[in-house]
Amino acid sequence: MHELLALFPLHMVLFPGELLPLRIFEERYKQMIGQCLTRQEPFGVVLIHSGAEAFGELARPHSVGTSATIIDAIRFEDGQYYIATQGGPRFRVHEIVEDAPYLVAAVEFLEDEVDSECQIQADHLRELYNRYRSAAPIITSSAQPLADLPLDPIELSFRLSEQLQVTDESKQHLLEADLETRLEALTAALEEELRMLPPVSGTPKQHLDGPWSLN
Repeated sequence: MHELLALFPLHMVLFPGELLPLRIFEERYKQMIGQCLTRQEPFGVVLIHSGAEAFGELARPHSVGTSATIIDAIRFEDGQYYIATQGGPRFRVHEIVEDAPYLVAAVEFLEDEVDSECQIQADHLRELYNRYRSAAPIITSSAQPLADLPLDPIELSFRLSEQLQVTDESKQHLLEADLETRLEALTAALEEELRMLPPVSGTPKQHLDGPWSLN
């Protein structure tokens, strides 16, 4: 069954559960956020496929995005908003039903299925992440502590996807993937990072610049 959802195309990927602060300054999106607040409805964050993020013609979005629930909002005298949002369920755009002043789409919300194999993959991924943090404490000092990683395979896959230092297109592929494919991609990325780790005494600077990557 399809539901209507206002879309906010951005040059970023939002994952379920991820926190996203936004400044809303463009007139059409101030109107959109005002409607969402009044109706207590979420909106959809979708990566831009083509076009500009602000002003001009509406950007063309990818077909899979993440709903965003507004958890806090401040409205200023000039009508701008500062909002705090959190990613909810993923969705697939079935059809754009309105394109003025902002996009509204008929969407289908997506669910991942967890089977015993996915649970085994998730447990292995947690072990890999623990090894990576232990082997590279300097690199991962700002990364999420293992104790804070969720046990649920779906939540785990999204939390680790957030930390990847990759292009938006690569993150979009992870967002669109099913759970098994997402876990496999994350496992491959961590295994590759573990192979690339230099000896502690000779750690080159390029390995100190941020979270692990999917290459």
